[in-house]
Amino acid sequence: SLLMVHEAFRGMGYGKEIYDEIEDYSRKHNLKGIRIDVVCEYNGTVLQFWKNRGFKEIKGI
Repeated sequence: SLLMVHEAFRGMGYGKEIYDEIEDYSRKHNLKGIRIDVVCEYNGTVLQFWKNRGFKEIKGI
């Protein structure tokens, strides 16, 4: 799946709200983890968004 917030709506908290729902769903269904693949060329701040939520960069290409 691909999830992106349109640039006109960035910085309004929508990404956080979406992620919070994904995390809640994952916990309720006892999922073991969440994998995130990030394409930094679209938006350089996206990597920090995920790091702020506890994700760690494993491999950069």
